[in-house]
Amino acid sequence: AREEVLKGLPAPENSHELLVSCHGVGGKAYADIKKGTAAYANGLAQMKAGQTISADLKLSYVIRGVTSVHGESDHVANNTAYAANLATWQGDYETDAKALTAQTEPVPFFHTQMSSWTRYNSATSTIPLQQLQASLASGGKIVLVGPKYFLPYTDGVHLTNAGYRWMGEYYAKAYRRVILERGTWEPLRPKAVTLSGAVITVQFLVPSPPLVLDTTRVKDPGNYGFEYWDNSSAPPPIAKVALVGAHSVEITLAKAPAGKTRSIRYAYRGAVGANAGPTTGARGCLRDSDATVGRDGNPLFNWAVHFAEAVP
Repeated sequence: AREEVLKGLPAPENSHELLVSCHGVGGKAYADIKKGTAAYANGLAQMKAGQTISADLKLSYVIRGVTSVHGESDHVANNTAYAANLATWQGDYETDAKALTAQTEPVPFFHTQMSSWTRYNSATSTIPLQQLQASLASGGKIVLVGPKYFLPYTDGVHLTNAGYRWMGEYYAKAYRRVILERGTWEPLRPKAVTLSGAVITVQFLVPSPPLVLDTTRVKDPGNYGFEYWDNSSAPPPIAKVALVGAHSVEITLAKAPAGKTRSIRYAYRGAVGANAGPTTGARGCLRDSDATVGRDGNPLFNWAVHFAEAVP
């Protein structure tokens, strides 16, 4: 913050001091850490302690945001209300933070999609789709940093130590955009879907164009991670996937689809029991061209989110 974003501004605007605390509990579903639980109460106690520390140092105090890495336990619980839970979770933190500090600033909730459901003996999961849904519906209050399928895993569910550091750099990139630069952050996600004959075109919101199909960093699971589904007895297979310009992907089916309920999906399905990760899990090869490099030297390309979009 001091070296790149706030450099040259007058004091105290040229500094951004952070006090970070953790009140999460590993392996717990939303019901076990939401407002009214001991974990949530610990978070509020930490907010109050931070305010006391700041006052002793004669510093102003604002709750800047909440970060979460979550979703696996709610996948196991088959929580179909998870998107609504995320909205409530963010709203509760913001309401309680504002009551404590009297701040006018919002309290965004930063999170990533879970990418490890195959390790729980599931081929698909609604949780990453609900995480995307909650972000889109939140008006910027729930910030989806991105997916995690491209990162290194150690046991198929948890990342390696280097993987968590790498993931943290993505959170930092989104935090910088939203908090320090006072902008907005959205991941690489579908923006519009059209159908013409046998050709489906998906237009993406691309943080740093152009799009790239990268089979070096992520092993191609087939069709670069895209799949087509409809309610006919035999949905046509994908014949070709190609980039069109800097923002779109063209998926050509073997023939025009006959089904009336149609869906184009990405990084949606994986092999039951497989470890998550860039060579084995539910994944895709689509990323942008973000040239940002983390402090550890890791590339911070934005990889496309898990999604299932209706085809009109």
